[in-house]
Amino acid sequence: MDGYEEMKNLWENDPEEFERRRLELIELLIAKAPAEKQIGLRRLQWEIDGICIRSKNPLQRLQNFQDFFMKRVYGESGALLKISRCCREVIDLMKGDVIAKKKASLKVVK
Repeated sequence: MDGYEEMKNLWENDPEEFERRRLELIELLIAKAPAEKQIGLRRLQWEIDGICIRSKNPLQRLQNFQDFFMKRVYGESGALLKISRCCREVIDLMKGDVIAKKKASLKVVK
């Protein structure tokens, strides 16, 4: 039985064992990550667990996850904005333009 089928079977037939295994797998994955990433991964998992707890049913959980990840990508401090800022800085550096910001995240090293 593959991992997915095994976990699905546990979820349907032994929810307590499913939860124990789920937590064990999450901890194992976080422990394998580089030390500097582990706090961020724990924070992310904490947020995911919070969404699961707050959601009253599977459909609401799906909607809450969609909202959560859309904000992480398209939100005010989302990944898309961060990427576009970095690209703008790279383009400015390549053109030789002076970056007006005091805290430029990219610097030319010669």
